[in-house]
Amino acid sequence: MNNITEKPELVMDVAEHFCPNPNCPTVGHKGQGNLRIHSKAELRLRCRVCRKTFTMTKLTPFYALKSDPALVTIVITLLGWGCPVQAIVKAYGLDERTVASWLERVGTHSQTVHQKLVVQGKLDLQHVQADEIYLKGHKFRAWLAMAPRGYRMVSTRLWLGGVVHQKRERALADELLQLVVRCCHVFAVVLVAVDGWKAYPRAIVKAFRASLPPPSGKRGRPRKIGWPGLMMAQVIKRKLKGRLVEVERRVLRGQSE
Repeated sequence: MNNITEKPELVMDVAEHFCPNPNCPTVGHKGQGNLRIHSKAELRLRCRVCRKTFTMTKLTPFYALKSDPALVTIVITLLGWGCPVQAIVKAYGLDERTVASWLERVGTHSQTVHQKLVVQGKLDLQHVQADEIYLKGHKFRAWLAMAPRGYRMVSTRLWLGGVVHQKRERALADELLQLVVRCCHVFAVVLVAVDGWKAYPRAIVKAFRASLPPPSGKRGRPRKIGWPGLMMAQVIKRKLKGRLVEVERRVLRGQSE
């Protein structure tokens, strides 16, 4: 039987990494066959194209972090599922400032990845759902407007982003829909489904516009036209004494099937 304190050997899977050198032709591309193990002790890889070496944690939240990545992953997972910070501190013997720094590090990294991969105007969204919820926290209250990509299967939804405002105001809807527009192709065919909040229809029409023709260099703002492939639908839920009694579906733009 192996000693329970013995750490398992770390498998360095080079196929799951890419060269982070911005001047390398293979940057951002996995499985190119250009990476080799440079040092197992230091977890470093070497690119055969640009001949640069780099640590496996480069471009990850664990880069230059002395803490155990497995422990950080567990703590962040617990925080994501709503586990109280005090419980995590007690269970793992950590300092609250340490947990806060890990959360900030992972949050900043996640935001960077989201901007690089999602908010690039290259997605074929087809169907977007917009909704908002009321948040209550320690000494604050706010509204969170969010936009997942809609599918028949909830497990395959793509999170496009969210916007937080202290009030449920028109600016909240405007900012959320502008975020959605930055994620998808210009003039793509897309269905936007919202609830009965009156700010949504106007915010959708305002956001889904583009300049046509491109700016000519002359003075004045170029004319904007609405997306011809834009469709809008509303799902209005009516409740009586806290119980759902009716669901009304409206087609605001486009044709119902």
